[in-house]
Amino acid sequence: MNGSLAVNKHNLLEALRGALSADAAVRVPYEAALAAWEAAPGYATALLSVYESPPAGCGGAERLLAVLCLKAAVGRRWNERRSGEPAISDAEKAEVRARLLPATDEREPALASQLVLTAATIARLEGLAAWPALLPALTASCTRPAPLDAARGLSALYRVVKLQASRRLLAHRKAFFALSEQLHAPLASLRTSHARALLGRVQPLLGGPADQPIAGSGAGGEACALLAIKTERQLLLHGYARAHASQARGCNRDARCLRETVAWPSIC
Repeated sequence: MNGSLAVNKHNLLEALRGALSADAAVRVPYEAALAAWEAAPGYATALLSVYESPPAGCGGAERLLAVLCLKAAVGRRWNERRSGEPAISDAEKAEVRARLLPATDEREPALASQLVLTAATIARLEGLAAWPALLPALTASCTRPAPLDAARGLSALYRVVKLQASRRLLAHRKAFFALSEQLHAPLASLRTSHARALLGRVQPLLGGPADQPIAGSGAGGEACALLAIKTERQLLLHGYARAHASQARGCNRDARCLRETVAWPSIC
């Protein structure tokens, strides 16, 4: 396939299907075309269109590959690495950010995981200040009534926070200190509520008195508690000028206990 063809939904879908072929003679030219299109304007948004509105005959494999290609393009083309090297335009970046915000609503684990990683990569490359809508959207998704929906939101928040913690310049560290102050109290409240819900479910099994049902209990509540603890651990380890090691160890211990005692569902 010729990589000089215009990037449109039809050509892109043909390339994605070809790139999934088990026959190397068929697959390699399509992979080369996809790589060549990374520098073309509209490539990132066209991939999102395949994911969001798959044409007839487009299956889950093609949608997943489209998201994987988007993640690769973001990693290589979001910022200009060398003078004269094509990068994604500011207008296309703005559209990609806006269309990635509903990623926590995706229920297919493989798709949700890659979409969230793409969003987290963007936030790492340019900082949360350049994407002011991201953090409010994630924190709102963490408090959704259905525990499995809340767990998807917490999983997304954890991945974003973890990548933010890996930014090492002084300005980045100061920004993460501020993020930790902003998120610590809401996360502690979420962790407490989900842990109480979990204890309310486990206590009757241990022969104790059954507590009143607590909002947030049910399938997914264990995942919410564990994800809140894991995110708090990132904040405690990297988000304070003088980290409290004992608190970080406590988060590790709580997370380990949850994993060992509860078979919680796989989220993202």
